[in-house]
Amino acid sequence: MRNDNPYHYQSSATQKTQKAPKKRKPGCLVFLLVILILVGLGYVFLTLKPSGARQGKSVTGPWIYGELSDEQHIAIEQLSKQSARNLDLQEKGGTIRALLLNVDMGYANDPERQVQAFMQEYQNLYQINDFSKEFRLTDYQIDDDNSVVLKYSQWVDSIPVYSSQLLVDLDRLGNIRLVSGGYLPEKDLYYDPNITYSKTEIKNVLNDQGYAVISSDESIELVLYNAIVLGHEKGETTLAWTMEVVFEGEPFHAVVSAKTAEVFILAREIIFYNYNLYDAEKYPILNLKGESEEIVDECHIFWQWIKPIYALNEKYETDYVNKINYLITIIDRTLSIYENHLGWKGYNNHDHHFEVLINVDAGSPFHWYRCVSVLIGFNDDASIYSAEDIFPHEFQHAVTSQRVILEQSAETAEAGALNEAYSDIFTALIDTENPWQLTQGQVLIRDMENPSKVKGHPSHYKDFRKPTKKNDFCHENSTIISHAAYLIAEGGKKQGIHVDGLGIGDMTKIFFNSQNHLRVNANFFQARAAVITACEYYYPDDTARCDSVHNAFAIVGIGDPVPQPSLWDEVIEILNSLQDSIVDARVKLMLDLFKKLTELNIQIDDFFLRMEQDLVNLMVELALKMATAFLESLFSSIFDQVCGSYLFALVLPGTAFFLIRKYSSRI
Repeated sequence: MRNDNPYHYQSSATQKTQKAPKKRKPGCLVFLLVILILVGLGYVFLTLKPSGARQGKSVTGPWIYGELSDEQHIAIEQLSKQSARNLDLQEKGGTIRALLLNVDMGYANDPERQVQAFMQEYQNLYQINDFSKEFRLTDYQIDDDNSVVLKYSQWVDSIPVYSSQLLVDLDRLGNIRLVSGGYLPEKDLYYDPNITYSKTEIKNVLNDQGYAVISSDESIELVLYNAIVLGHEKGETTLAWTMEVVFEGEPFHAVVSAKTAEVFILAREIIFYNYNLYDAEKYPILNLKGESEEIVDECHIFWQWIKPIYALNEKYETDYVNKINYLITIIDRTLSIYENHLGWKGYNNHDHHFEVLINVDAGSPFHWYRCVSVLIGFNDDASIYSAEDIFPHEFQHAVTSQRVILEQSAETAEAGALNEAYSDIFTALIDTENPWQLTQGQVLIRDMENPSKVKGHPSHYKDFRKPTKKNDFCHENSTIISHAAYLIAEGGKKQGIHVDGLGIGDMTKIFFNSQNHLRVNANFFQARAAVITACEYYYPDDTARCDSVHNAFAIVGIGDPVPQPSLWDEVIEILNSLQDSIVDARVKLMLDLFKKLTELNIQIDDFFLRMEQDLVNLMVELALKMATAFLESLFSSIFDQVCGSYLFALVLPGTAFFLIRKYSSRI
């Protein structure tokens, strides 16, 4: 007869009794698992350290743009350990163009010694053997926040290196935060000391080529010229003359080879002196005080460069006063915003005056001229009625010229584009209706929000238009930088990169202050470093907002975006934000843990003692029942089955009792 009950015991002579498999007590396994989890959490808390982001460092390591030598890489590794922030570096032509860092060399109270110590310690990085011998301090600025900017120029054999400058920015604590510059590394210092053309001879040669040299012999200077200093990959160091010339009716700053008479650079320069509103035909016009005055021409060279046209006739007579009043309104608004918003008086921060001309026939809406009186010129009514764009643009050129030299030439194409970009950016403060579009009359000439709306104006560095001898494309290429400024102000998302807008007000303050951190003829990467530095000063307690600056420049192809943290990084960052309380809680947590374990052990012991007593009572009860059942079934025909069942019942609790006693003694 088959029995389908798996728990039914069968007695048979040919069947061996099967032992029940041993089982581990679930309580012990759970207990061990809890112990392991608690130990693991304790290890995490005990070994938790601040993340790189908390220390101001990126987990990706230094950001390096360019190619470094093995010697420079070793220096960078050393500097990375010393810097309190992640390094951000650009190299070009073997020179370090821009370096963001945070380093204290032990002379925080002495900026000059701090810089000297840094350049000596990291001479292999900059490839400068004797900084104190080659570089001279030319400017020492202390800002309102007690940060300091030092500017050095390079000299070799008592000859200045053209356009050379190392700008070092130190924060209010004396830490070096930015080093930006253009200079000659040791390998490029060698040159031929012989010259072919003297000052007089070079002037004669240039006159024969159509250049009118207007500099006196005393103001013509001998320099060392190398295109590497200006940001080029390659160049040859040679002697050259610098002077002012007029070419094809326009004034330029020129750099001319002293050996071959080749013109290396023709750069436009901007210089301001006086202030008033004049007509190009020298008719009396209302000045900014509403007074009429007779005009005395102080700008003699000016009349050689442009031809004034007659505009005061019956056709313009009715509209004349309105036209002038509108222009005066724009001038007054611009000066007021610069003073109240940017803290800058006039064009040179000393409330000096400049001159504005209308009705000038010079081929473009605005012109600047180097002479006794330097002027802003409007050539027609359309340009005057676009004064909310044109005037602040040209006025910022004057301001920029007082703060940093950014020459407009084929050799300094990025510097020239920066000059134009800065001027465009500040029109957003004046033209409140269309802050990101510049117009002349009804014609859109540049669009900072969407540069491609105007043909030939790029929005990305990869589309930078290479300059030619006839065109440096400074206006076209400026939209790369001004588009980054638009993104910083308004925010947006492109190429998967997100920018949180800071607003026009904060953006313009940051860009304005960034000129304090710009070197002579800076390139786009150096401008990026200057804007980031200015942003970190503007938000000293919330530098994370400057991620918008990093990301905006990354969108236009200048540098990389800030790495986005992973979920685990965010968890660690949250834990790090609680680190102070965690430090105090670690000991308390471990003490509580051991206390709970002790209590748990006592409870387990009590549990097994109670279980032992209960099992004894159960055994007695079962024994009595078994005896009773045995007597009742003594003469039953199924004696063997009943006996077997009670034997099984007797063995099971005995086995359980033995196992419990055995394992309880180990806990």
